[in-house]
Amino acid sequence: MIPIDEKKALLKDNTEVEVKFVDGTVLRGFLYLSSTERIVDVLNDERDYIPFQDTTHNVQIVNKRTIIRVTPIDQAKPRVTIRDKIRRTS
Repeated sequence: MIPIDEKKALLKDNTEVEVKFVDGTVLRGFLYLSSTERIVDVLNDERDYIPFQDTTHNVQIVNKRTIIRVTPIDQAKPRVTIRDKIRRTS
């Protein structure tokens, strides 16, 4: 039996991301982050593989060396405020 690292066994939230791989494939889905983790922490930790849940809710185990870019979805979309809209129409 594999011992459980209690530090890693915390409850984690799904963070929606877009991942680009070395072969050019781009997938949208979710990475699991604890409340104190950032995406960069997961990408730079000691694990070679991380779980990735795609938009159809299938979980894949991804080799981190195959990842070129991870973009959080909320940062991938340009944010337009009401002030921006007013400036464009003026």
